[in-house]
Amino acid sequence: MGLSFLYAWELGENLGHVATFPPIAKRLLADGHRVTIAARETATVTTFTSQLSAQLLQAPYLTETPSPKPPLSYPDILLRFGLGQPHVLQGHVEAWRSIFELTKANLIIADHAPAALVAARTTNIPVMLFNSGFFVPPRQTPLPALRPWQPLPNQQLVDIELRLLKSINQCLHSFDAPPIQAAWELFEVAETTLLGFPEFDHYNRQGKISYWGYFGSADISDAPAWPDLPGQKIFAYLRAKSKHFVDAVNALIVAGQPTLIYCPDAPPAVQQALAAQPHIHHLTHLVNLAHAAKMTDLLVSYAGFFTTAAFIHAGKPVLLLPQQLEQFLFAKRIEKNGFGLMVHPEHGGQDTGLKLSRLLTEPVFRNNAETFRQRYINFSQNTVVDNILRRMLQLAGSP
Repeated sequence: MGLSFLYAWELGENLGHVATFPPIAKRLLADGHRVTIAARETATVTTFTSQLSAQLLQAPYLTETPSPKPPLSYPDILLRFGLGQPHVLQGHVEAWRSIFELTKANLIIADHAPAALVAARTTNIPVMLFNSGFFVPPRQTPLPALRPWQPLPNQQLVDIELRLLKSINQCLHSFDAPPIQAAWELFEVAETTLLGFPEFDHYNRQGKISYWGYFGSADISDAPAWPDLPGQKIFAYLRAKSKHFVDAVNALIVAGQPTLIYCPDAPPAVQQALAAQPHIHHLTHLVNLAHAAKMTDLLVSYAGFFTTAAFIHAGKPVLLLPQQLEQFLFAKRIEKNGFGLMVHPEHGGQDTGLKLSRLLTEPVFRNNAETFRQRYINFSQNTVVDNILRRMLQLAGSP
Protein backbone atom coordinates (compact mmCIF):
# COMPACT_ATOMS: atom_id res chain seq x y z
CA MET A 1 0.00 0.00 0.00
CA GLY A 2 1.38 3.38 -1.00
CA LEU A 3 2.05 6.43 1.15
CA SER A 4 0.16 9.74 1.10
CA PHE A 5 1.95 12.99 0.23
CA LEU A 6 0.32 16.40 0.68
CA TYR A 7 1.69 19.44 -1.16
CA ALA A 8 0.59 22.62 0.66
CA TRP A 9 0.61 26.01 -1.08
CA GLU A 10 -1.00 28.89 0.78
CA LEU A 11 0.51 32.25 -0.25
CA GLY A 12 1.77 33.67 -3.55
CA GLU A 13 0.53 33.54 -7.09
CA ASN A 14 1.33 32.35 -10.61
CA LEU A 15 2.87 29.08 -11.79
CA GLY A 16 6.18 29.42 -9.98
CA HIS A 17 4.81 28.07 -6.72
CA VAL A 18 3.86 24.67 -8.08
CA ALA A 19 5.54 24.30 -11.47
CA THR A 20 8.55 22.50 -10.00
CA PHE A 21 6.52 19.86 -8.15
CA PRO A 22 5.20 17.78 -11.12
CA PRO A 23 8.50 15.90 -11.70
CA ILE A 24 8.31 14.75 -8.08
CA ALA A 25 4.58 14.01 -8.25
CA LYS A 26 4.97 11.96 -11.43
CA ARG A 27 7.51 9.69 -9.78
CA LEU A 28 5.50 9.31 -6.59
CA LEU A 29 2.33 8.45 -8.50
CA ALA A 30 4.18 6.01 -10.76
CA ASP A 31 5.42 4.18 -7.66
CA GLY A 32 1.88 3.74 -6.37
CA HIS A 33 1.75 6.57 -3.83
CA ARG A 34 -1.07 9.07 -3.35
CA VAL A 35 -0.43 12.76 -4.09
CA THR A 36 -2.70 15.62 -3.09
CA ILE A 37 -2.11 19.26 -3.98
CA ALA A 38 -3.81 21.77 -1.67
CA ALA A 39 -3.44 24.94 -3.72
CA ARG A 40 -4.13 28.60 -3.10
CA GLU A 41 -5.00 29.18 -6.76
CA THR A 42 -6.64 25.98 -8.00
CA ALA A 43 -7.09 27.25 -11.56
CA THR A 44 -3.33 27.68 -11.80
CA VAL A 45 -2.56 24.03 -11.19
CA THR A 46 -5.28 22.24 -13.18
CA THR A 47 -2.87 21.89 -16.12
CA PHE A 48 -0.66 19.79 -13.88
CA THR A 49 -3.25 17.87 -11.88
CA SER A 50 -5.28 16.86 -14.95
CA GLN A 51 -2.21 15.19 -16.44
CA LEU A 52 -0.81 13.80 -13.21
CA SER A 53 -3.93 12.18 -11.73
CA ALA A 54 -3.17 13.99 -8.48
CA GLN A 55 -5.99 14.98 -6.15
CA LEU A 56 -6.64 18.74 -6.04
CA LEU A 57 -8.01 20.57 -3.01
CA GLN A 58 -8.56 24.23 -2.22
CA ALA A 59 -6.09 25.39 0.43
CA PRO A 60 -7.41 27.57 3.26
CA TYR A 61 -7.38 31.02 1.73
CA LEU A 62 -5.52 33.79 3.51
CA THR A 63 -6.64 37.27 2.45
CA GLU A 64 -4.25 40.21 2.52
CA THR A 65 -5.20 43.46 4.22
CA PRO A 66 -4.13 46.18 1.77
CA SER A 67 -1.55 48.69 2.96
CA PRO A 68 -0.05 51.69 1.16
CA LYS A 69 3.37 50.88 2.62
CA PRO A 70 5.56 47.88 1.70
CA PRO A 71 6.08 45.13 4.31
CA LEU A 72 8.99 45.75 6.66
CA SER A 73 9.89 42.13 7.45
CA TYR A 74 8.70 38.61 6.80
CA PRO A 75 6.57 38.59 9.99
CA ASP A 76 5.00 41.82 8.72
CA ILE A 77 3.92 39.94 5.58
CA LEU A 78 2.26 37.26 7.70
CA LEU A 79 0.52 39.89 9.83
CA ARG A 80 -0.96 41.40 6.67
CA PHE A 81 -2.43 37.99 5.82
CA GLY A 82 -4.14 37.67 9.18
CA LEU A 83 -1.77 35.39 11.05
CA GLY A 84 -1.47 37.98 13.80
CA GLN A 85 -5.21 37.63 14.52
CA PRO A 86 -5.68 34.55 16.73
CA HIS A 87 -9.23 33.80 15.55
CA VAL A 88 -8.14 33.97 11.89
CA LEU A 89 -5.13 31.73 12.43
CA GLN A 90 -7.20 29.31 14.53
CA GLY A 91 -9.67 28.85 11.68
CA HIS A 92 -6.95 28.20 9.14
CA VAL A 93 -5.16 25.75 11.41
CA GLU A 94 -8.37 23.80 11.99
CA ALA A 95 -8.96 23.72 8.22
CA TRP A 96 -5.44 22.44 7.58
CA ARG A 97 -5.85 19.79 10.27
CA SER A 98 -8.98 18.60 8.47
CA ILE A 99 -7.05 18.38 5.20
CA PHE A 100 -4.30 16.42 6.95
CA GLU A 101 -6.92 13.97 8.23
CA LEU A 102 -8.78 13.77 4.93
CA THR A 103 -5.64 12.92 2.99
CA LYS A 104 -4.10 10.72 5.71
CA ALA A 105 -0.87 12.51 4.91
CA ASN A 106 2.37 10.75 5.78
CA LEU A 107 4.37 13.82 4.75
CA ILE A 108 3.49 17.50 4.29
CA ILE A 109 5.47 19.14 1.48
CA ALA A 110 5.33 22.83 2.34
CA ASP A 111 5.53 25.50 -0.32
CA HIS A 112 4.73 28.99 1.01
CA ALA A 113 2.27 27.74 3.64
CA PRO A 114 2.83 29.39 7.04
CA ALA A 115 -0.54 28.46 8.58
CA ALA A 116 -0.01 24.88 7.44
CA LEU A 117 3.33 24.92 9.28
CA VAL A 118 1.54 26.06 12.44
CA ALA A 119 -1.04 23.30 11.96
CA ALA A 120 1.66 20.69 11.46
CA ARG A 121 3.10 21.60 14.87
CA THR A 122 -0.15 20.40 16.41
CA THR A 123 0.33 16.94 14.85
CA ASN A 124 3.05 14.32 14.51
CA ILE A 125 3.16 14.59 10.71
CA PRO A 126 6.67 15.42 9.40
CA VAL A 127 7.14 18.44 7.15
CA MET A 128 9.56 19.02 4.30
CA LEU A 129 10.15 22.55 3.01
CA PHE A 130 9.78 22.85 -0.76
CA ASN A 131 10.47 26.45 -1.71
CA SER A 132 13.06 29.11 -2.27
CA GLY A 133 14.89 31.15 0.33
CA PHE A 134 12.52 34.13 0.53
CA PHE A 135 9.80 32.06 2.18
CA VAL A 136 12.21 30.58 4.74
CA PRO A 137 13.76 33.49 6.65
CA PRO A 138 17.16 33.08 8.30
CA ARG A 139 17.71 31.81 11.82
CA GLN A 140 17.96 35.13 13.61
CA THR A 141 15.93 37.26 16.00
CA PRO A 142 14.39 39.55 15.07
CA LEU A 143 14.00 38.56 11.45
CA PRO A 144 15.74 41.08 9.17
CA ALA A 145 14.25 44.07 7.43
CA LEU A 146 13.28 43.29 3.86
CA ARG A 147 14.44 46.68 2.64
CA PRO A 148 17.94 46.90 4.15
CA TRP A 149 18.66 50.12 2.27
CA GLN A 150 16.04 51.76 4.53
CA PRO A 151 17.29 51.19 8.10
CA LEU A 152 14.71 50.47 10.81
CA PRO A 153 14.99 50.62 14.60
CA ASN A 154 15.65 47.12 15.88
CA GLN A 155 12.80 47.46 18.38
CA GLN A 156 10.32 48.01 15.55
CA LEU A 157 11.29 44.65 14.04
CA VAL A 158 11.07 43.05 17.49
CA ASP A 159 7.57 44.43 18.09
CA ILE A 160 6.32 43.15 14.71
CA GLU A 161 7.68 39.68 15.45
CA LEU A 162 6.20 39.61 18.97
CA ARG A 163 2.72 40.29 17.58
CA LEU A 164 3.05 37.31 15.29
CA LEU A 165 4.49 35.06 18.00
CA LYS A 166 1.68 35.91 20.43
CA SER A 167 -0.94 34.80 17.89
CA ILE A 168 0.92 31.64 16.86
CA ASN A 169 1.55 30.55 20.44
CA GLN A 170 -2.03 31.20 21.46
CA CYS A 171 -3.11 28.91 18.64
CA LEU A 172 -0.54 26.24 19.52
CA HIS A 173 -1.62 26.36 23.16
CA SER A 174 -5.23 25.63 22.18
CA PHE A 175 -4.02 22.32 20.75
CA ASP A 176 -1.67 21.58 23.66
CA ALA A 177 1.32 22.03 21.35
CA PRO A 178 4.57 23.57 22.65
CA PRO A 179 5.20 27.26 21.88
CA ILE A 180 7.94 28.67 19.69
CA GLN A 181 10.35 31.29 21.02
CA ALA A 182 11.18 33.04 17.73
CA ALA A 183 9.54 33.40 14.33
CA TRP A 184 12.31 31.51 12.54
CA GLU A 185 11.48 28.41 14.61
CA LEU A 186 8.28 28.02 12.60
CA PHE A 187 10.47 26.76 9.76
CA GLU A 188 12.45 24.28 11.85
CA VAL A 189 10.85 21.15 10.42
CA ALA A 190 11.99 17.65 9.52
CA GLU A 191 13.72 18.80 6.31
CA THR A 192 14.83 22.41 5.83
CA THR A 193 16.94 22.12 2.66
CA LEU A 194 16.00 24.85 0.17
CA LEU A 195 15.38 24.69 -3.55
CA GLY A 196 17.83 26.58 -5.73
CA PHE A 197 21.44 27.56 -5.13
CA PRO A 198 23.25 29.85 -2.68
CA GLU A 199 23.75 32.45 -5.45
CA PHE A 200 19.95 32.80 -5.66
CA ASP A 201 19.18 33.11 -1.94
CA HIS A 202 17.34 36.29 -1.01
CA TYR A 203 18.97 36.55 2.42
CA ASN A 204 22.57 36.92 3.57
CA ARG A 205 22.46 33.80 5.73
CA GLN A 206 24.99 32.81 8.34
CA GLY A 207 25.96 29.26 9.15
CA LYS A 208 25.55 26.05 7.17
CA ILE A 209 22.66 26.09 4.70
CA SER A 210 21.82 23.24 2.32
CA TYR A 211 20.31 23.57 -1.16
CA TRP A 212 18.86 20.87 -3.39
CA GLY A 213 19.63 22.68 -6.65
CA TYR A 214 17.17 23.19 -9.48
CA PHE A 215 15.52 20.41 -11.44
CA GLY A 216 13.33 22.03 -14.07
CA SER A 217 9.67 21.25 -14.57
CA ALA A 218 7.61 18.39 -15.89
CA ASP A 219 7.54 17.80 -19.65
CA ILE A 220 3.87 18.58 -19.98
CA SER A 221 3.95 21.45 -22.48
CA ASP A 222 4.81 21.81 -26.15
CA ALA A 223 8.34 22.45 -27.35
CA PRO A 224 8.94 26.12 -28.31
CA ALA A 225 9.23 27.21 -31.96
CA TRP A 226 10.73 30.63 -32.71
CA PRO A 227 10.10 32.65 -35.88
CA ASP A 228 12.33 31.29 -38.64
CA LEU A 229 14.53 34.37 -38.83
CA PRO A 230 18.22 35.09 -38.20
CA GLY A 231 19.31 36.58 -34.91
CA GLN A 232 19.49 35.74 -31.21
CA LYS A 233 16.49 33.90 -29.84
CA ILE A 234 14.69 35.71 -27.01
CA PHE A 235 12.12 34.11 -24.73
CA ALA A 236 9.91 36.54 -22.82
CA TYR A 237 7.61 35.51 -19.97
CA LEU A 238 5.77 38.66 -18.94
CA ARG A 239 2.80 39.89 -16.96
CA ALA A 240 0.90 42.93 -18.17
CA LYS A 241 0.56 44.19 -14.60
CA SER A 242 4.35 44.27 -14.20
CA LYS A 243 6.07 47.61 -13.91
CA HIS A 244 7.55 48.68 -17.26
CA PHE A 245 5.62 46.02 -19.18
CA VAL A 246 5.00 48.38 -22.12
CA ASP A 247 8.66 49.42 -22.10
CA ALA A 248 9.68 45.76 -22.32
CA VAL A 249 7.28 45.03 -25.19
CA ASN A 250 8.51 48.08 -27.10
CA ALA A 251 12.15 47.09 -26.50
CA LEU A 252 11.47 43.60 -27.86
CA ILE A 253 9.79 45.04 -30.94
CA VAL A 254 12.70 47.40 -31.60
CA ALA A 255 15.33 44.69 -30.97
CA GLY A 256 14.17 42.81 -34.07
CA GLN A 257 15.37 39.41 -32.81
CA PRO A 258 13.35 36.18 -33.19
CA THR A 259 11.21 36.30 -30.07
CA LEU A 260 8.61 34.21 -28.26
CA ILE A 261 6.41 36.10 -25.80
CA TYR A 262 4.16 34.36 -23.30
CA CYS A 263 1.94 36.90 -21.58
CA PRO A 264 -1.37 35.40 -20.44
CA ASP A 265 -2.88 38.77 -19.49
CA ALA A 266 -1.76 40.83 -22.49
CA PRO A 267 -4.42 43.45 -23.34
CA PRO A 268 -5.93 43.38 -26.85
CA ALA A 269 -3.95 46.41 -28.04
CA VAL A 270 -0.67 44.73 -27.13
CA GLN A 271 -1.75 41.48 -28.79
CA GLN A 272 -2.48 43.38 -31.99
CA ALA A 273 0.87 45.16 -31.87
CA LEU A 274 2.70 41.86 -31.40
CA ALA A 275 0.75 40.14 -34.18
CA ALA A 276 2.03 42.79 -36.59
CA GLN A 277 5.67 41.90 -35.87
CA PRO A 278 7.12 39.15 -38.11
CA HIS A 279 9.95 38.49 -35.65
CA ILE A 280 7.61 37.90 -32.68
CA HIS A 281 5.27 35.02 -31.88
CA HIS A 282 2.81 35.71 -29.09
CA LEU A 283 2.08 32.44 -27.30
CA THR A 284 -1.39 31.67 -25.97
CA HIS A 285 -0.12 28.89 -23.70
CA LEU A 286 3.11 28.26 -21.86
CA VAL A 287 5.63 26.08 -23.67
CA ASN A 288 8.10 23.68 -22.10
CA LEU A 289 10.45 25.94 -20.14
CA ALA A 290 13.23 23.37 -19.92
CA HIS A 291 13.35 23.17 -23.73
CA ALA A 292 13.04 26.94 -24.06
CA ALA A 293 15.97 27.48 -21.69
CA LYS A 294 18.20 25.23 -23.76
CA MET A 295 17.22 26.77 -27.11
CA THR A 296 17.07 30.49 -26.31
CA ASP A 297 19.85 33.06 -26.00
CA LEU A 298 18.18 35.40 -23.51
CA LEU A 299 15.27 35.47 -21.06
CA VAL A 300 13.14 38.56 -20.43
CA SER A 301 10.85 38.06 -17.45
CA TYR A 302 9.25 39.54 -14.34
CA ALA A 303 11.76 37.77 -12.04
CA GLY A 304 9.76 34.71 -11.11
CA PHE A 305 12.21 32.58 -9.14
CA PHE A 306 11.96 29.21 -10.85
CA THR A 307 11.64 30.50 -14.42
CA THR A 308 14.72 32.67 -13.94
CA ALA A 309 16.60 29.82 -12.25
CA ALA A 310 15.85 27.51 -15.18
CA PHE A 311 17.42 29.83 -17.73
CA ILE A 312 20.49 30.74 -15.67
CA HIS A 313 20.98 27.06 -14.85
CA ALA A 314 21.03 26.53 -18.62
CA GLY A 315 23.73 29.20 -18.96
CA LYS A 316 21.51 31.97 -20.35
CA PRO A 317 21.53 35.64 -19.23
CA VAL A 318 18.34 37.38 -18.12
CA LEU A 319 16.62 40.77 -18.15
CA LEU A 320 14.33 41.04 -15.14
CA LEU A 321 11.36 43.31 -14.47
CA PRO A 322 10.45 42.58 -10.82
CA GLN A 323 6.97 43.58 -9.76
CA GLN A 324 7.08 42.99 -5.99
CA LEU A 325 9.58 42.85 -3.14
CA GLU A 326 10.46 39.16 -3.28
CA GLN A 327 11.24 39.41 -7.00
CA PHE A 328 13.18 42.64 -6.48
CA LEU A 329 15.46 41.09 -3.84
CA PHE A 330 15.99 38.08 -6.09
CA ALA A 331 16.74 40.30 -9.10
CA LYS A 332 19.32 42.21 -7.06
CA ARG A 333 21.09 38.90 -6.36
CA ILE A 334 21.07 38.09 -10.08
CA GLU A 335 22.61 41.46 -10.93
CA LYS A 336 25.20 41.14 -8.17
CA ASN A 337 26.34 37.79 -9.56
CA GLY A 338 26.53 39.18 -13.10
CA PHE A 339 23.93 36.86 -14.62
CA GLY A 340 21.81 39.67 -16.01
CA LEU A 341 20.28 43.10 -15.49
CA MET A 342 17.22 44.46 -13.74
CA VAL A 343 14.83 47.26 -14.61
CA HIS A 344 14.23 48.90 -11.25
CA PRO A 345 10.51 48.87 -10.38
CA GLU A 346 10.66 52.26 -8.66
CA HIS A 347 12.53 54.02 -11.47
CA GLY A 348 11.47 54.89 -14.99
CA GLY A 349 11.63 52.14 -17.59
CA GLN A 350 13.31 54.24 -20.28
CA ASP A 351 16.53 52.22 -19.97
CA THR A 352 14.82 48.89 -20.73
CA GLY A 353 15.87 48.90 -24.38
CA LEU A 354 19.45 49.82 -23.50
CA LYS A 355 19.70 46.99 -20.97
CA LEU A 356 18.24 44.53 -23.47
CA SER A 357 20.83 45.66 -26.03
CA ARG A 358 23.65 45.22 -23.51
CA LEU A 359 22.58 41.67 -22.76
CA LEU A 360 22.48 40.85 -26.47
CA THR A 361 25.87 42.38 -27.28
CA GLU A 362 28.07 42.19 -24.16
CA PRO A 363 29.41 38.64 -23.64
CA VAL A 364 30.17 39.07 -19.92
CA PHE A 365 26.62 38.20 -18.87
CA ARG A 366 26.50 35.06 -20.97
CA ASN A 367 29.96 34.09 -19.76
CA ASN A 368 28.91 34.47 -16.13
CA ALA A 369 25.78 32.42 -16.69
CA GLU A 370 27.79 29.75 -18.49
CA THR A 371 30.26 29.63 -15.60
CA PHE A 372 27.32 29.07 -13.26
CA ARG A 373 26.03 26.27 -15.51
CA GLN A 374 29.41 24.56 -15.45
CA ARG A 375 29.70 24.97 -11.67
CA TYR A 376 26.48 23.03 -11.14
CA ILE A 377 26.63 20.75 -14.16
CA ASN A 378 26.32 17.67 -11.95
CA PHE A 379 22.99 18.91 -10.56
CA SER A 380 20.98 17.35 -13.37
CA GLN A 381 17.21 17.08 -13.11
CA ASN A 382 17.33 13.33 -12.53
CA THR A 383 19.97 13.63 -9.83
CA VAL A 384 18.14 16.33 -7.89
CA VAL A 385 14.77 14.58 -8.23
CA ASP A 386 16.30 11.31 -7.04
CA ASN A 387 17.80 13.02 -3.99
CA ILE A 388 14.55 14.75 -3.07
CA LEU A 389 12.45 11.62 -3.58
CA ARG A 390 14.78 9.57 -1.42
CA ARG A 391 14.41 12.07 1.40
CA MET A 392 10.62 12.33 1.00
CA LEU A 393 10.18 8.57 1.21
CA GLN A 394 12.46 8.41 4.22
CA LEU A 395 10.49 11.11 6.05
CA ALA A 396 7.17 9.53 5.14
CA GLY A 397 8.24 6.26 6.74
CA SER A 398 8.98 4.14 3.69
CA PRO A 399 10.81 0.94 4.72
